[in-house]
Amino acid sequence: MNSASEAQFGAHTFGETVKAAGAGRPSVSTLSLLVEQAVLSEQVGLDFFGVGEHHGPGFEVSQPDLILAAIAGRTDRIRLGTAVGVLSVQEPLFMYERFATLDVLSGGRADLAVGPGAFADIFEMLGVDYAHRVPLYERRLDELLELVESHTSVGSTSPRPVIPRAVSDPMTLRVASSGTEGTMTRAAERGLPVMVAVREGDPRRFAHAARNYFDHFRRHPHRQAEVTLHVSGFIGDSLDSARRLAWPYVREVMSTLGARRGWDPLTKAQFDEATTLGGPMLIGPPELVAEKIVRSMRALGATRFALKYGIGSMPHELLTANITRLGTQVVPMVKASLREPARSG
Repeated sequence: MNSASEAQFGAHTFGETVKAAGAGRPSVSTLSLLVEQAVLSEQVGLDFFGVGEHHGPGFEVSQPDLILAAIAGRTDRIRLGTAVGVLSVQEPLFMYERFATLDVLSGGRADLAVGPGAFADIFEMLGVDYAHRVPLYERRLDELLELVESHTSVGSTSPRPVIPRAVSDPMTLRVASSGTEGTMTRAAERGLPVMVAVREGDPRRFAHAARNYFDHFRRHPHRQAEVTLHVSGFIGDSLDSARRLAWPYVREVMSTLGARRGWDPLTKAQFDEATTLGGPMLIGPPELVAEKIVRSMRALGATRFALKYGIGSMPHELLTANITRLGTQVVPMVKASLREPARSG
């Protein structure tokens, strides 16, 4: 299910604000450097690049398709997608049209991953009740799926073709999941690939939900079940150097989220424990990160892995180093391990 020949690896970013010396406004430097990071991802052999959608402070990407279109003009092979798009507050027809346009411009390389939205900012801006995001998402997901499969509008009395029509037939549509059994089962019932976003804890705790996903997917014999793992991390030369470089940015992110969600501050001791072999954080040297990825992919039957390579306001130099180590060191190790039989325990 997750052999080395099937496995794909990519880089994801949320477009966090990066302050580069002499580069002008943060939005200008962040977005221009993000394009360079995508180009580098293709150069080091990664299979896909994903850009998230956010509408609050600390992020610079609110319209991923525009950034991905710029990247499409600078790349030839790498697949380009969302990580993820907030479908709850968007009209499915317009979302399909934008990504069909990206698919045409990129020569069939567009991937669309959608979710209900994890942050309240955009809902507050639009006056939409955040508590209603899941019902809105479920209804709009069905509409978007019909658009992707039929290429026709779903709201009119007489179906009309949607222009432009995606080059891919059908265009790839994935659904984001927090790893819960309910979200993964609903994805399987629709016959859709799923992307599990691991925000905290060991990804292997979702193994049971993944097994249920594959079981429910059997009712769609003509479609391919697929699990993507999305995990934040940083790859250093050694465990000590990775911890030293990543800790200030992990602390920054956890402090910001903690203030919004009432979490206790993350201590350095907790951080160090989380970066050990048995810990959930993908922070360490290539060998340690590769071993953790292999264990998680095998546990969930995942065939795709995405490293969220940015943590907080981490500077461009560290981001590019992270991408380079992922493509040139970690991915070859993971593929080599996946070719071997899984060890028990």
